[in-house]
Amino acid sequence: MAKKNELAFLLQDYNATIDDSGALSIDASYEVDGIEENIQVPIEFQMVIESGKQKYHASSSDVRMLSSDQNSFYTSSYFDCDPDQLPDRFQIFFRLFSGKKSFIAEPNIPNKKGSGSFSLPPKTLLGANKWTASSFSLDSISVKNDNGDFSVEWSGSSTRYSDLFLNVVARSGSDESSGEFILKSPALGDSLYINGSNKLSISFDLYKAEKWQKIEKVYDLNFEHQETEEDTYYSDDEDEEETIEISASEDSTSNVTDQNWQEISERALNWYFNTYRKTDDLYEAENMYRDEMLGGLQDAGVCDDFCEIPIHILKEVNMHTSLHWKSLQKEFPQYEETILAAFNTFFDTLLNEAECLSDEPDCVAEMEKEWR
Repeated sequence: MAKKNELAFLLQDYNATIDDSGALSIDASYEVDGIEENIQVPIEFQMVIESGKQKYHASSSDVRMLSSDQNSFYTSSYFDCDPDQLPDRFQIFFRLFSGKKSFIAEPNIPNKKGSGSFSLPPKTLLGANKWTASSFSLDSISVKNDNGDFSVEWSGSSTRYSDLFLNVVARSGSDESSGEFILKSPALGDSLYINGSNKLSISFDLYKAEKWQKIEKVYDLNFEHQETEEDTYYSDDEDEEETIEISASEDSTSNVTDQNWQEISERALNWYFNTYRKTDDLYEAENMYRDEMLGGLQDAGVCDDFCEIPIHILKEVNMHTSLHWKSLQKEFPQYEETILAAFNTFFDTLLNEAECLSDEPDCVAEMEKEWR
């Protein structure tokens, strides 16, 4: 397990923009060096915006499972402020989770289509629950055979929470579905959908939080202003926002193999979200998303049109976009049934345009599950 004094957080780039109405956006991407090979490290992080001696705004925290191969994370913050009193710096707070304790549950499988099963935890000779790790216990698992695939619901409880992280991975044949949770209450439950097979196993990995740490502050934020017209439409000059960038090292130059699809996917969704929020113009928001995503694909030399995207890259984009979409749901619940619902429909349209999926119905079903 990587220890906190072995990790180095390297800022790759950041952007800071604000429009005339005071809608402010800051995003940053980091790489984490020092993670041992073949080890996954849960890291929770939060962006805090400051001005003078005051903490101006704090984003909702997020948790990522990082490894030596997947060692980057991207965070962002959006809020309204007074254009005459802008914040001047931001800082990332983080905490590691360690002391992994695990168990694997293998529930009963319903063989007939449309049927279901309900499994309770097996007991030891002394009557203790075998589906338990530390303070967390799995109470039940229900499985429904949905036309050959499995619709799974589980519920558990914990005598300790607020400083525990739970990573859940379900496996059925070659298919896999995962979920990540910070335990915030005595009871916890979730549902998942996975391809059917003759065996279903669900692993529960529990980690305990270490103390919060902080990364070196980024000072002297320079915000680029974007003017807005009274009719809420952008002029040609206003379609482009100049952003502040910190150049990456030479060995991290983007190409087809090392392009950061997480950052590109999240930034494209940010453009959609902020454009729709500021202008209430669905068409403009969709155009901003397409421009940002196509720019990343073209810079990487992948393709010139979203419909030509290779399936392995589309899977990455779908995964990172769905995760960021879910995080925006948590941070901005007031937009869940408007902006975020509209994006879900729009992204589904993009998937239908992708030529690589025309003969891959199973792949389409797998990617759709990541949005549930």
